[in-house]
Amino acid sequence: MNNWFVFRVQIGEEYKACEFLNKLYDKEESVEFVPQVEVVTKNSQSIRKELTPTFPGYVFTGSILKEKTFVDLAYLYARFSKCVF
Repeated sequence: MNNWFVFRVQIGEEYKACEFLNKLYDKEESVEFVPQVEVVTKNSQSIRKELTPTFPGYVFTGSILKEKTFVDLAYLYARFSKCVF
């Protein structure tokens, strides 16, 4: 991937935005992901492990497309669809 982008989205909607970007671009053109960290919460009765976003509200994208092309396409689709950007 030549270019890397970070999209700011609504907190809690990172995975929805990631799915949206995956549908928007081919797998050869870009890769989208949400970095996660395992959080352990300890209760008096149990221990629970869950994955939470490392950077809440952000989606990372790597792409081979030119910067202007990539951002323009993402902006147009996000503007005219019910997206969380």
